[in-house]
Amino acid sequence: MDPMSNADELVTVLFEAILGRQPDPDGLASWAARVEEGVSASELIAGLLASDEAVANAPFRRNFAAPQQRRLWADSDLASATPDLLVTDIGAAPLDYEDDVYGALLRTPGTRLTCFEPTPERAKAAAAKHPYATVVESCVADGTARQFYETHAGVTSSLYPPNPRTTLDLLEVGEEMALAETYQIDTVRLDDVAAAAGSDFIKLDVQAAERDVLANAQNVLAAAVAVHTELEFFPLYNDQPLGWEVWRELDLAGYDLYWFHHLQPYRMRTLDNIPIGPPRRLGWGDAVFFPKPDNLFSLDVQRALNLCAIWHDVYGARDHCLWLLEQHPDPEVRSHLGRYRDLAAPPH
Repeated sequence: MDPMSNADELVTVLFEAILGRQPDPDGLASWAARVEEGVSASELIAGLLASDEAVANAPFRRNFAAPQQRRLWADSDLASATPDLLVTDIGAAPLDYEDDVYGALLRTPGTRLTCFEPTPERAKAAAAKHPYATVVESCVADGTARQFYETHAGVTSSLYPPNPRTTLDLLEVGEEMALAETYQIDTVRLDDVAAAAGSDFIKLDVQAAERDVLANAQNVLAAAVAVHTELEFFPLYNDQPLGWEVWRELDLAGYDLYWFHHLQPYRMRTLDNIPIGPPRRLGWGDAVFFPKPDNLFSLDVQRALNLCAIWHDVYGARDHCLWLLEQHPDPEVRSHLGRYRDLAAPPH
């Protein structure tokens, strides 16, 4: 069974995160029995995400993948209410085919960006892409000396050794996971890096080391209002903490999984080495975490407004912004509701 304490706990955690409720007794018994018989957590997640209930779920847990708003918070007069947003990007080396998920936030005057990369080459690439950012050449993890496993692709390098079965079994992975060299590297704790203090938005892309980062970032997580991180459901690396372990770390820090920004399935490799049918092996997903609903109303004014800026500009979650601005107990937060209604309204 996957590395949770028991099948009932695994099923309950996934039901709460994906469907927003605890499983009924019959559902719990049925799914737990399947897990004990060998159904993996990734298969359980895929099944729940494909269910009619998940597709038609309450607005509070919605798909943020395609923002539809015409105007940005950053381009409106509301930008003056969020003058000092801090984005922390851990694993910031640019990919040719990928834009920064937080890119719209950088349009707000005063927004700061801190980028972490473990090697000089990647730090230089991050600095070239973000010349206005604070680029920290450090490997973020647990503050100990670790082995670093450099792959031929570079972007799949990790503090964990590649799982050789991945290259053998998954068609789409191939040589990008092949090991090129191994060397020792000193790591730092995120809580010990001054440039990360007070982060509002944290993006993690650290190839299997997500739990190492988060377990040593309690102070940073306590101040932040959004975490965008990979969760891996298949052991792409040997001995790596898998997605539900990362998920539990964030749960302990007061965050809920709201949705997946992206899910990446793979095909199995056949002897012909050609794609056959659609990919069905869920490998990883970009997961979006925000504070638990009960904690949102205890956010101070600045953090509540920063969260609204993130919800609106990064994820297009206008319903979330309206809900928080309408119901937050602090009148200063609610005072921005009228201007936000103007921003969120469709153009005439």
